[in-house]
Amino acid sequence: MINVTAQELETILTTLDKALIFHDQWREQLQRALICKPPPEDANLAPVAHRHCAFGHWYYSPANAQLRKLETFRHVEEIHEAMHPTWAGSCAPRPRGTGPSRPRNTPPSSPR
Repeated sequence: MINVTAQELETILTTLDKALIFHDQWREQLQRALICKPPPEDANLAPVAHRHCAFGHWYYSPANAQLRKLETFRHVEEIHEAMHPTWAGSCAPRPRGTGPSRPRNTPPSSPR
């Protein structure tokens, strides 16, 4: 638990609202990337991409010093950092014929 004033709590809630907006924007970007397959930006492939995305800028900002004292908030960092390589791998272009051509666990269609 953290000890904050009502004004500090209001600031925290405002920053959490911003984080949710950043997450929604990221999710929409991921959906576009998975559907349209544009090449990922180099910044998204960097080892420290989690610090440079919009959510990372928010998460590591000095305004969140109090929140970073909370174990649950630190757990968000672990999840967020692990998510970036997964996202980059999902969006990386694959040569034709190397990716799955049908949904998993679906048997190949029989010849006609």
